[in-house]
Amino acid sequence: MGIRNREGSLYMATGIDNSGLYEGKREAMGIIKTLASDITSFDIFGGIGISAATAFAQAAKSSYEFEKEFRKNMLEVATISTQVTDDMTGFMNQVMSITQEIPIKAPEAAKALYSIVSAGHDGADGMKILEVSAKAAVGGLTETETAADAITTILNAYKMSAEEAGTVSDQLFTTVRLGKTTFGELGASIAQVAPIAAAYGISIDQVLGAVASLTKQGTPTAQAMTQIRAAIQGTAGELGDAAFQGRTFQEALQLIYEKAGGSASKMKEMLGTDEGLAATLALTGKNAKSAASDLEELQSSLGATEAAFEKMKDEVGNQMTLLSNNIQAALRPMGEMILKEVSGIAKSFNEAFESGDLERSLTTLKSLLEVSAAAWGHTRFLLLRQWLQRIYVTSPLWLTCKV
Repeated sequence: MGIRNREGSLYMATGIDNSGLYEGKREAMGIIKTLASDITSFDIFGGIGISAATAFAQAAKSSYEFEKEFRKNMLEVATISTQVTDDMTGFMNQVMSITQEIPIKAPEAAKALYSIVSAGHDGADGMKILEVSAKAAVGGLTETETAADAITTILNAYKMSAEEAGTVSDQLFTTVRLGKTTFGELGASIAQVAPIAAAYGISIDQVLGAVASLTKQGTPTAQAMTQIRAAIQGTAGELGDAAFQGRTFQEALQLIYEKAGGSASKMKEMLGTDEGLAATLALTGKNAKSAASDLEELQSSLGATEAAFEKMKDEVGNQMTLLSNNIQAALRPMGEMILKEVSGIAKSFNEAFESGDLERSLTTLKSLLEVSAAAWGHTRFLLLRQWLQRIYVTSPLWLTCKV
């Protein structure tokens, strides 16, 4: 038993026939070698001081890390989605297609899809909401998951379909434009108001119009939501369950204002809370005209998301993200194959440790070394070889492995 040098290469002698390994890995290594050939044929790397071999190693490592994170996030979606479970490849391809048109990263999109599916929108509906949320995120300078959370909260509260996600997004964007708030702030606090507003028959455009009016007067978004909620409850308590039938939320508050003769103390007595009073004062009296204008703009907000997205899409950072996404999509076959091979080998070793049959699994190390060398470059390859040599010391198996 020992290590032999042949033609300048390292071997570990073994009596086991490893020829079958080469046949089994032909497809995987064929893809990697083809991509390596393509990449190393480019002359551009030399011009920026990067060798073609280094460029390929970096590309392989990047594609592997990307695929590992992307697949992990999609597997999390599969835990709550039978449709994704049944067609993982199809849904991963759909997400990738979205990222080639919209500058968000696929792992981020997968996280947003998890939030969407957990809100009850699976399959094609979920993908529709994801696309809208991604555009909303780019246009609104927020995370896709944050946009998705705001949109699905409103859809669910108002029992709206996925087809109406674009309309909801347009209204959220218009609120941001009119008020002093952000998409992220709306997403974090809209749940305070949407369910109770829907229960009383107050449309979401009326709620968001009030948010725009309050925040432009300096009220923080979360506080504005608290005030609107209190005003809904106080007005319903004063005018009855039909308080908002045949009139908008703003009109109902104006009625409270008129019944109180404009007296703040009387309005507080009628509404019951300081929060409800604050909302009423901000939307009635001298502020009534501005509040009506905000509501009118919310009701004609069609296309706001697309307009914001088109403006932000051309920003240099977003264009670079799109470029990165397109390159990553082209390299995915390599990342998929490397991930598949590394995962399979790791599983084989784990099973060997459990069964005590480590010698059988050592026959796969030739493949592991080849794939690792392609994916991570010579440095990590040497570290892996050192690990192999430590195993060699304690194992009776002789493994032939050319470095």
